[in-house]
This record gives sequence, C-alpha cells and structure tokens, in this order.
Amino acid sequence: LLDQELMKIKRKFEGKEEFFMINGALLLEKQISSCEGKGIAIRIFTAEELNKATNNYDTSLIHSRLQSTVYKGNLHGRIVAVKTPEQLQVSSFMTNFYLNQAVTQIQINHKHVVKLLGCCLETEIPILVQEFIPNGSLLDHITSNTVPISWSERLRIATQIADAVTYIHCVNSNPIIHRDIRPNNILFDENYDPKLSNFGFSVVIPPGKTDHSKVGTEERAQSLAYATLALKCVQFKGEERPTMMEIAKELRRIKCII
Repeated sequence: LLDQELMKIKRKFEGKEEFFMINGALLLEKQISSCEGKGIAIRIFTAEELNKATNNYDTSLIHSRLQSTVYKGNLHGRIVAVKTPEQLQVSSFMTNFYLNQAVTQIQINHKHVVKLLGCCLETEIPILVQEFIPNGSLLDHITSNTVPISWSERLRIATQIADAVTYIHCVNSNPIIHRDIRPNNILFDENYDPKLSNFGFSVVIPPGKTDHSKVGTEERAQSLAYATLALKCVQFKGEERPTMMEIAKELRRIKCII
C-alpha cells in the first residue's frame, strides 16, 4: 500500500509539457494583471531538478505538513524548501493559490518575508521553491511544551512582522495585502528571526487604486494605538488597567482612524 502511495506521488509530480503550457499562461496572466507587465522574472525549475533535489520526494525530508507538504531539498548545492501540493485536491483554486504566491512573493525583498527562489510549472499544481526556514512556525512555539515566549521576545516578533507588513503595504509601487496573517504563517529562521510566509490569499493593489502612502500612515497610527491599549491591559495593578467599557470605547475609536 505504501509503495502504491509513493508511486501516486511520483506520478503527480512527474513533469508534463501540457501542465507547463497551461500554468505558464496563467502565471503570465497574473504577472500582467498585478504588475502591469513589469513583474520580476521568476526562475523556472524543472520537475526533474526538484525530484533530484528531494531524492524523489523522500518522506524523511519532509520538513512540515500543515497547509502544504514542504520538503527540505538540496538544489544545486543550496538548501531550499520545496513546497508541494501533496495530499491537496487538484483544482483550479489550488493552482491559482500556488501561482498567486509565486507572483506576489517574487516582488518582495524584505528580511522578514520568506524569499521565493522560483517555481516548477510542469506539474498539475505548480511547486514552489523558497529559502529554507528551519525553526518552525510561531504556532509551533505557542503550542509546544517548551519555555513560553518571553514578553520582550513577543514584542520583538510583533515589531519585526509589523515592519514586514508596513513594507509590503507602503514601499512597493503596487501595495500587497497579505490577508492571512496568523501564527502558522510566521516562520523562524536559524536566528529565530520571524519571517512572513504563505501569500496564497494575498492581493496586489493596482496603481492608482489607493493612496498607499496615506493608508500606510493611518495604519501605523492605528497599530500604535492598539499597542498602547494592549500595554494598558497588561498593567500589574488592577486600577491601572482599563475597564471593558473603556476598552470597547477605545477600540471603536481606533477603528475609525482608517
């Protein structure tokens, strides 16, 4: 039975020219719509290259299995993450989900965002190749039985991810909205610095659709107000903490900033 499952996986990731043509056309269409045809070129890997990098998708190289199956691979001497749609149902939604990640992430160059290295279009659902992030997700660390994350570390993680979000909202000519920021989409590198990942649900705002410099300023003001309120809520003395009525009133005020 195990052999049959392995053969099924190998067949799924076997390169086919028809998939390359279909996925290539979809990728080009997405690049044109999101970047006005000026998108950064995405490196295309062959199915054979990724088979070799993962030793034919050796299960001992599986690094994580949450939203997709990620293999630790060695691609031309570089350790990479090979993000596959293994065990996911083949559909146009999943194809678009993976291509959306490729088109979006290739536009981002920030130390707290997972870097896309390229993709493979020869499989029914494209496969992504990213920098390898070794130390799990924020969700792993929250739910594990190890020592709880200290308050100072929480502030550091929040600040660094906020920097990444501010960058993708404000720095690029086409603002990117992630739309799926949660603990399992925040990964930790070898230095335990957080990196934002999984851009499958993200959207790119076309030029002229929003004054993103104004949005960025308002979002920073809103974030600061949230942080200030959060600090008040964790004061040691009860009389220094706001009441629920005061919290609700302040949250309504913050909501109106944007």
